[in-house]
Amino acid sequence: MKKLEIVTWALTIICTFIPLKATAQDNAGISAQSRQCLGCHRTVTPGIVSDWENSRMSRITPAKAAEKPDLQKRVSFQNLPQNLEDIVTGCAECHTLRPEKHSDTFDHAGSKVHTVVTPDDCAVCHPLEQKEFSKNIMSEAHGNLAGNPVYDAMITATIGPVSFSGTELKQEKPDDTAH
Repeated sequence: MKKLEIVTWALTIICTFIPLKATAQDNAGISAQSRQCLGCHRTVTPGIVSDWENSRMSRITPAKAAEKPDLQKRVSFQNLPQNLEDIVTGCAECHTLRPEKHSDTFDHAGSKVHTVVTPDDCAVCHPLEQKEFSKNIMSEAHGNLAGNPVYDAMITATIGPVSFSGTELKQEKPDDTAH
């Protein structure tokens, strides 16, 4: 059995038999697919789950957000896919959206999942905000930083692989998939 198969098998067993932590969001309209994500990711990536649980997206459906006064609604869609209206925006609603548009899409727990959620994904609910962001200098952050030697040194120091040669510590540049 390959290492990846063993890890996948072990995570499936763990996620199947560890009960979900009860939270206020349990009755807030979480999709079955996002509940499945939360079942494992509360154990595997608890910080990310906690951040989501404390977010507005975990507490209000897009349809309810659209009913709020303009300065409170935080969404700008005109037409939202019907399957997204009456559920809160959880893991699956963003990380399985438009899988054919993502080069990082992979099969995971019976779904086509992508790690990176792009501004075009966010535009499903936030088209006006995405348009405004695309004109902002921060939308070019990666391109601005990619050739920056200070940023490059910071990435190497933070996530570069470390090795020892005698008494000397050597830190290598990370490969392209590390960041």
